[in-house]
Amino acid sequence: ELANDPHVRAALRGIEGFSHLWVVYVFHATGSEGWKPGVRAPRLGGAEKVGVLASRSPHRPNPIGLSAVELVAARLDHPQGARPAVRGGDL
Repeated sequence: ELANDPHVRAALRGIEGFSHLWVVYVFHATGSEGWKPGVRAPRLGGAEKVGVLASRSPHRPNPIGLSAVELVAARLDHPQGARPAVRGGDL
């Protein structure tokens, strides 16, 4: 749910014409102290090291995240604020 603000609704006008969106977010529990540049990703079985920014590790040098999501419905006229419906996020 986004802010119930006419400026937000206006800023989203035309978004229904897209199939996917980029969602930029802030990790709420980033362990930014003591991070390492390489991690063993569980999704790869832990056998291979990858760069921390190529993983979902919360132990990162910054709290910024980015996820490509599929836009299922725009729902810009919801009474409590715009509610774009998305799926496929890896937040």
